[in-house]
Amino acid sequence: MTLPLLDSASLGRLQDSVWEEELQYDIARTIMSNRSVLHPPLDCRDVISAGTELLEIEPAADSRTFSIDGRHVEDWQIINLIARCEHQSPALLERPLPVPDARLETADSWIESIYSSHQLLRFAAELLGNACRAYEEATTSLFASFRWSLSRNAYQPVASLGFLVRRNDVLRGHEHMLGHVEVPAEVFQRFVDKHPEATVASNSRAAVLVRASQQELIEEVFPELTQAVSAWALRSGQESPFLSQGWTLEGLAINAARPASQMAAKWIYSELKNLSLASGTFRQFSR
Repeated sequence: MTLPLLDSASLGRLQDSVWEEELQYDIARTIMSNRSVLHPPLDCRDVISAGTELLEIEPAADSRTFSIDGRHVEDWQIINLIARCEHQSPALLERPLPVPDARLETADSWIESIYSSHQLLRFAAELLGNACRAYEEATTSLFASFRWSLSRNAYQPVASLGFLVRRNDVLRGHEHMLGHVEVPAEVFQRFVDKHPEATVASNSRAAVLVRASQQELIEEVFPELTQAVSAWALRSGQESPFLSQGWTLEGLAINAARPASQMAAKWIYSELKNLSLASGTFRQFSR
């Protein structure tokens, strides 16, 4: 039940959380049948109208579930969404990530067609920064009982160092890969001080740099950072038996429904998997 729990609405009930922000935007897109890859800001008046129309379909009941384009949305989620939109200023509901900024009239399915290089770096930094925040929100609430055994939790407050690589692929053209390492705040700050050119997230929990190749990351960057984390553990006296150093290299999830929540959930899932409390492959959240 680990994966269903991570993908459930329970974490979306956390007020002023990344989980709530991303889930509410996703629900708004669902009830408005807006599946644009551009993830545009949504007019709160239109969201309120669409939500109210759904709630008026049948007489009030204790609990109702609406099935919309294969998605299940609870009535309380719509009620909370309407309440947020009524007090939203400005009256726009946005995905909590930088929006596309390239010339949209030439947009196609490639990332570089809708994001400039600068905006793509900002997107990656905000994604990782929000994921660090979402990880802590989950480990201090729904997964608090397992907090002591989750390896990234030993870094609290956890931060992330990201590296954007543009890979040439004969079949798929250009693909942006995001490599990242989660580290303690002390290691993070030393790295940022050493690299003032890095793009830093607005919550100061992540920083992203461009690197030339995946090979450079695997052979030089990642080993250096994992050694830095090991040295920190010795200096700090960190004795958690679950502390581990590792890195991730994955595609940049531009079109994921809830990208930061999903990334944080993957971290928790992989850590619980080490304790045999999760099994199989992590699936993408419902879209």
